[in-house]
Amino acid sequence: MLEVASENEKQFPYKDITEAIIGSAFEVYRHLGYGFLERVYQRALQVELLRRSVRADLEKRLTVRYKDTVVGDYDAV
Repeated sequence: MLEVASENEKQFPYKDITEAIIGSAFEVYRHLGYGFLERVYQRALQVELLRRSVRADLEKRLTVRYKDTVVGDYDAV
């Protein structure tokens, strides 16, 4: 039994965070249902993740480089 558990941990190194994300998504859907704009679900998911002590940024600005030259910024949503 112990071998299976350690092998399982090697196969799924991010199991805890994955479960938190998927569980949060189901919780948001369970409470809100469908029909809202994406932004509503995005904010609700952030709230649920924070309640589960998972840091969640809504938007992240990335610097885009092309061959070591900055060519712009991109707001990942």
